[in-house]
Amino acid sequence: MAEAGTLAQAFSRGRQPRLLSGYQREAVTVAVVTRGERASLSAAVSSVAAQDYGGKIRLMFVGDGLRSIGELPPFAWPCERVRFLGVASEIGQRIPWPVSRIAGLRNLAVAATGTPLITFLDDDNLWRPDHLSTLVDRLKDRAAVYSWRRLIMSSGQRWEGREFPWAPKGKLRERLLTRMEAEGVIRAGEDVVRDCGRFSDGTSGMVDLGAWLFRTEALGPSPFCTHYDAVEQIQMVGEDDKLLANLVSAGLDLPCTEEATLIYTLGGLSNGGFNFEVV
Repeated sequence: MAEAGTLAQAFSRGRQPRLLSGYQREAVTVAVVTRGERASLSAAVSSVAAQDYGGKIRLMFVGDGLRSIGELPPFAWPCERVRFLGVASEIGQRIPWPVSRIAGLRNLAVAATGTPLITFLDDDNLWRPDHLSTLVDRLKDRAAVYSWRRLIMSSGQRWEGREFPWAPKGKLRERLLTRMEAEGVIRAGEDVVRDCGRFSDGTSGMVDLGAWLFRTEALGPSPFCTHYDAVEQIQMVGEDDKLLANLVSAGLDLPCTEEATLIYTLGGLSNGGFNFEVV
């Protein structure tokens, strides 16, 4: 992984593109929604710089409460192919539910994307160097494709798959863990989450947004839902959950690379600690 001070060199010389097919030449936008506060942002951007993908990679920062790119740490833009969307902090007052706010920011990124492909990377996660290239290999002319993910704790330690971390403690978490184990998504003692677009009964499964690669035109102008009722908020339904439900309802073919190329850090918005239980 490239160090912060060598990010420009990593983009210009360090990436080793694979043998290019027509699809491997398509430009992709990597959208990062950030407040610029996490120290992990440097590592996230470094993992983008280290991609072996042969096409152009454009990095888009969506500043959550930031007005200019100068408010980000100076290491955060590795090359000239960077776009910054500043969003005033008042959006947090107008849209207090964090999932709704982030969904709105992601919609802004989609609307501003000028590339055929788009993907999202949270500022506390990482990609394996072959993340984009393996996704594009499977995407071809489809609307979307996704990977598996490898989980680590915020301390950097290995996750061992002993619970379902994306739901409040209680019966709901137990039921979801039982379902995920039955579907093979979570396996006790393993740190790989085998995200799946559809469960065995044909209903929408579970795929983290950072695991997806989309054709931009397939998403439409505002693909991420910004409305969540009280039950959805308690159950921590995310914008990626609702998007997946729409993709499945549309009957789209949703292939998976079956490679854990997203390195997912527990402790973020969707699993950063619950002070209530759901029965």
